[in-house]
Order: sequence, then C-alpha cells, then structure tokens
Amino acid sequence: MEVKEKQNRFLIKTELTNLNEEFLHFGYELYELKFAITGQPPKPPLLSRNLKYILISIFIVIFSICYQCEVFGSLFKQALGVRCIIPNNVFVWEATRPVSDCQYCINVTEPILLYNITREEFSKYAYTSKPVVIKKSFLHWPAVTVFSFKFFKNLYDSIDNAYRSVDEDCQFLHFRSNFISLRDVFAMSEARSNNSPGETSWYVGWGNCDPDVLKEMHKYYPKPHFLPADSEQSGTEFVFMGYDSGATLHVSMVRGRVV
Repeated sequence: MEVKEKQNRFLIKTELTNLNEEFLHFGYELYELKFAITGQPPKPPLLSRNLKYILISIFIVIFSICYQCEVFGSLFKQALGVRCIIPNNVFVWEATRPVSDCQYCINVTEPILLYNITREEFSKYAYTSKPVVIKKSFLHWPAVTVFSFKFFKNLYDSIDNAYRSVDEDCQFLHFRSNFISLRDVFAMSEARSNNSPGETSWYVGWGNCDPDVLKEMHKYYPKPHFLPADSEQSGTEFVFMGYDSGATLHVSMVRGRVV
C-alpha cells in the first residue's frame, strides 16, 4: 500500500512537472501559474520593493532641497510672467495668419525700381499694389557713416532694459546664425563681427520698440522725404545687419520700418 502511494505521488509530481514545462513553453511565467491556482496576486520581489522605497526617498530629498531653495516659487513667478504658452515664431504666424488674396499682386513679376524721387513722383505708386524699390534716397542720412556694430552695441549697453525690450516686446531674428538673443550677438568677438577670414558668417535682425533706443536712433535719420506727408510712423523699427552668406532667401515677417 505504501509503495503504491509513493508511485502515485511520483506520477502526480511527474504530471505536474510536465504541465509546468508545457505552461512555460507557451511563454507564461511561474507567478502567473500561481495566480491562476490561488487567485492571489504574487508579492513583488524584495528587490523591486526596495527599489521603490529608494526612489521614493530620493524624490522626497530632491523635493525638500528644491523647496528650501525656493525653486518652485521662482518657477511659478516665471510662469506667471510668460504672456504666451507658445512663443511667436514663423510657423505660428503662418498657421494663424489670414488667407491672403492673391489678386492683389496679380501680374506682378518684378519691383518698380526708382532713384531718389520726390514726394510728388512717389505719390503715383504710394497706394498701389506694385512693389517699389527706391535707391539712393538715404545717402544724406548721418546714419550712413554712424551706424555700425559698435554703435548699436554701445547703444544697447547704455540703456536700461533695452535688451529686455527686444526679448519681451519686440522681435529677434537669428536666421541661420547661432545666436539666441541680441545680447548674444553683441557678445561675439571682434574678429567675427568683422567677418574676418576663418570666422563664421552671420546675419541677424531685430525690432526696436524701446522709446529711448528709438529716440537715439532718430537723431541719425529722418522720415524718408518721398513718403506722403500724412503717412504714419511705426512704433517699431527694424535693424538688419550682417553678411550675405548669413541669411537665405526668406519672407520677412515683420511689422514696422526697416533700417
């Protein structure tokens, strides 16, 4: 009787072993088999539980350090100071601008080229849909000999919050250059600013909407003499500077006067 019982146990054990191997052969795990038999989810390994406690402890330490250093307060204030969740850029402008009426510029193949014309002569083109390029109308401006990289660097360095006005209220265009702000532009080396041999070429543009900056700039150029007397002057004026290989063919998405 005892021998027969041992044989039965051996057969049962062998059968269970075969079933387990077949179960595992189908890609299942042992803990899934235990769950199927007992109906109770298996306890996670001790290593997993310890890892969870370690991660929680690290999180608490980091949170405490950030709280003591007032990092969260600074981030909250910075978030409140941002006016736009998505900052303006060319892709946002293109996606949100009104659909243009192409009939406005139909049959236009090239701009009208004029040379230092008078106000009366310009009146024939002032309010048409034809693009006009006027040359040699600014040769008498003091800006021709005064404006330079060094001039604008000294100007922005001497006026409080001038750089901030470009970052927050105006517009900075880096084109293909590797600059992130106007302050970054004026921090470049003298050799690169002069486009010396071996230096990377650059080309940038930015809007001036700081009244103190505009006031100083207006000392060196008047309102173009050919514009209508009742034409309004924009509150933002753009400056573009650099070298030809620093920019590619593009559409200037700007509002205001370009200097």
